[in-house]
Amino acid sequence: MIALVLLLVFLILSPIERKLKLLKHAFFSFFLFSFFISFSYLLFNQKALDYFLMINLRSFDLSLLTFIFLRMVNLYKAFDFSKTLGFLLVMTVSNAITYNRLLKDFKDAIRSRTLQKPERKTLVAFTKRLSLFFFEKSINTSREVQEAMRSRGFYND
Repeated sequence: MIALVLLLVFLILSPIERKLKLLKHAFFSFFLFSFFISFSYLLFNQKALDYFLMINLRSFDLSLLTFIFLRMVNLYKAFDFSKTLGFLLVMTVSNAITYNRLLKDFKDAIRSRTLQKPERKTLVAFTKRLSLFFFEKSINTSREVQEAMRSRGFYND
């Protein structure tokens, strides 16, 4: 209940551009959740419309509160008390930025290499290769992070 009051106060006091951006991010996360979880539940259990609405409203509320929290709190200062958590946050954020840049580069590459809109078969093959690339990249990155943290004395095994 307190979280909802804080949410309303924040939404009332923040500028309209900020509200729209937060709502857009929250709705996108909510849509992903709703598409994969809620609709499949609704397909198998058609009589639970009240549960369907409740779980979707809660997921939208949680995603909106998460984005508001991330907007209001500086995570670097929040994890400043621990050297290990601060280093882990920096490594995580740098990896997320790298993956985001790589995804943008891949999207630009497929746009520049096709004159017309790519066929469905081409997009499926591209998505398969992209998924495999990111899977292998995440395995290699996790090994590098483990070695980097071990070399800085974060593991004691």
